[in-house]
Amino acid sequence: MAGANLLPMLFAMQGISQVGETYAQYGALTAQDKYQKAQADIAQRRLNLQAVDALARGDEAAGIINRKTAMVRGAQRSGFAGQGVAPDSGSPGAVGAETQLFGTLDALTARNNAWREAWGLRSEALDVANESRMKSLEANTKRRSTIVTGGLNAVQSGLLSYATKTPKSYKPRNPTESRFDREYLRGRR
Repeated sequence: MAGANLLPMLFAMQGISQVGETYAQYGALTAQDKYQKAQADIAQRRLNLQAVDALARGDEAAGIINRKTAMVRGAQRSGFAGQGVAPDSGSPGAVGAETQLFGTLDALTARNNAWREAWGLRSEALDVANESRMKSLEANTKRRSTIVTGGLNAVQSGLLSYATKTPKSYKPRNPTESRFDREYLRGRR
């Protein structure tokens, strides 16, 4: 009789083990989700800081270009003035205006390039944030699935444990006895 009680006990232990395993897997999935979120937040902050830095570098480059343009323009004016030519009229004025135009275009190009770099970095930061949200949703789905599957497995083990218990009124059948014999004998007893 001790052997008959062993199987239900094993199924019950399997059910308890299933609950523990489910809890551990849920915890691992939660920890993994938190880690991925933290990594995504770090990457997103880094990319946004790089975007701010790119804009600052663009402004700095444009400022350097504007200063160099002003220096070239000043050197042109003093050169023309040293030759006794009016620096703001005629051909010297056109040369100065052209220098100023190309200097301004170069400064705008530097700012535009910096803006494009910053835009690319911010777009990448947005992609990282969206990917993090998708992974978080996936982790939530996996956690729910783990709970449902673990719960169903534990219930199944419990049902198997219950189903394998031998009722006290159970009497083994005689394999040589036919159904007719059982019904006939039951009616006579």
